[in-house]
Formats: sequence, C-alpha cells, structure tokens
Amino acid sequence: MKTIKLYELVSEGKKPIIKFNDNVYEWIEESVDPMMMGKIIGASIEYNEIKFLLDLNPFESYNRSVARHDWRDDEGHSVLSWFDTSFYPKNGIAAIYLPISEETEIAFDFIEEDSLLNEYAKVPQEISYVEWLENEVKQLRSK
Repeated sequence: MKTIKLYELVSEGKKPIIKFNDNVYEWIEESVDPMMMGKIIGASIEYNEIKFLLDLNPFESYNRSVARHDWRDDEGHSVLSWFDTSFYPKNGIAAIYLPISEETEIAFDFIEEDSLLNEYAKVPQEISYVEWLENEVKQLRSK
C-alpha cells in the first residue's frame, strides 16, 4: 500500500497495528527496530513525507524484548536499547516519517491478519477503502 493511501485511511479514522520489518533502518533512524510493533493513531503531510504518529504503549513490553542493544553508553559500548536513551518518547508516542509515494512495506507490515484493512492493503488500490468494502458486501449478498 502506498503511504499516501495509508494517510487517507488514518485520516478517515483507521488505526492499523503494524510491525516493523528488516528494511526499517533504510528509512527510519534513531528509533524503532525490526520486529517492534505499534498502532498508527495519526498522520499528517509534511513537505514530501508523511508523518505517522505511532502509539507504542500497548506493545512496550514486547518491543523491549525485541529491542536491539546498539546504542552506545557513555563509554562507547553498544549496550543500550532505544528505551535507554533520551530519544525514546516519554509518552510512548513516536513520530515516523515516510516518503509520500513509497510503499509502506519499505518499513513495516500490517499484522492484523484477519482485519478487513489488512485484506485491502494486499490488493492494488485502484479504488478507495469504502468502495472496496462496498464491493465485498455486494459479493456476499450475491451468494
């Protein structure tokens, strides 16, 4: 799914749960690690990027378990995780930025396997989410 399409869905009130993949470091620095999870709770367009607000609070204990200890301490040793630094947001809400025209898979995957939003994300977005939902309902009614 293109990031602009996800922006539109979030603007309509959708709050998907995501899991960061191994490509995350190519796009997002000084924050999340692969395998970390979060819930997108807001989005805005800033220049040529989309800023997604990510609620990490429901997943903090899990995220701590998969956090990489690649941050340096005062002595230069890579022993700290993001959680041990001043970069981790005190309120558990992080901002991530992705290019408008990129695919979301460059950094994360949707993890709600049984959600309708996840099904929609897997098909080419030539129609809006509402149109796609209406088509799904029409197909069910015709059976």
